[in-house]
Amino acid sequence: MVSFRSLVLLFGFLALDAIGTLTAQEVDDGYDPFDPESTYLPESHWPEVIKFDYRAYDVPLAKADELTRSRKLVGQDDELLATLSKLSVENTVKLVELANTTGRPGETVTIQSVEEIIYETEYLPPYQPQEPDEEESAPQMDGANTSAIATPSAFETWHAGLSLEMESTLGDQDNIIDFRFALEQSELVRFEPIAKVDEAKSHFPFSMPRFHVQQISTSHTVGSGHSLLLGITTPLNEQKEPSKTHRRMHFMTVNIDRIKPTQN
Repeated sequence: MVSFRSLVLLFGFLALDAIGTLTAQEVDDGYDPFDPESTYLPESHWPEVIKFDYRAYDVPLAKADELTRSRKLVGQDDELLATLSKLSVENTVKLVELANTTGRPGETVTIQSVEEIIYETEYLPPYQPQEPDEEESAPQMDGANTSAIATPSAFETWHAGLSLEMESTLGDQDNIIDFRFALEQSELVRFEPIAKVDEAKSHFPFSMPRFHVQQISTSHTVGSGHSLLLGITTPLNEQKEPSKTHRRMHFMTVNIDRIKPTQN
C-alpha cells in the first residue's frame, strides 16, 4: 500500500518535471543565460525601440468639427486617422506634414526641418556731416558709423519650420507607452517696416520679421500600434494670414519594436 507521503512526493516530482519541460520549450536549447559565450538571444531579450510616426492634415473647419465630435476613444484615434488618410486621397483634406524616427525607451528624440532666418535687431545711426567748427571740437567715437545710411550692428536667428521632440517610457504592461511630446511649427509671414524710409537723407529702411507659430506640448499614454490626435492648430492661408476656414490636425502613431541581434 502506497503511503500518503509517497503520493505527495510523487506529484511534487511530476510538477517540477512539467515546469522544466515548459521552460525548455520557451527558451531555445542553444541559449544559456549563464554562458557569456552564448550568442543566441530569445525574442523576449531583444533590445526594444520606440517608433514614432507623425502626420498633419489641413482640414476644412466644419469637417474638423465633425470628425472630432465623432471620436470614440481618446488615445485610440486609429479610425479617425484612417478616415483622414482616405479623404486625402480624395483631395478633401491635405496631408501637409510627415515625419518619423526611432528611439530607445527613456531617451529624448528630436526631428527638425528648419530654415535659419537671420535678421537685424540693432543699428548704428547714419553719419551726419558736421560744420567745420564742430568737426574740430567733436571727438570721433570708436565704432561710430561713417556710412550715409544706418548700419546693422546686431542680429538674431530664428528657425522657421518644423521641430518635434518626443520622450517615451514603457508602462507597467509591455504594450503600453507613456510619452511626452512637444511640437513647434513656425513660418515667416513677412518683414514689416518699423520706420519710414527717408530717401532724401538715405536712411536705412528698418523692418522686423513677423512669424506665425503653432505649438503643442502634451503627455499621454497610448497602446503600441495605436494613433493619437495630439491637438488642433490654425495654419496660414494663401494670403499668409491665420486661416478662418481650415484647421491643422496633428497625429502621432507609436509602436514598440525589437531589434534582432545578428549572430556571428
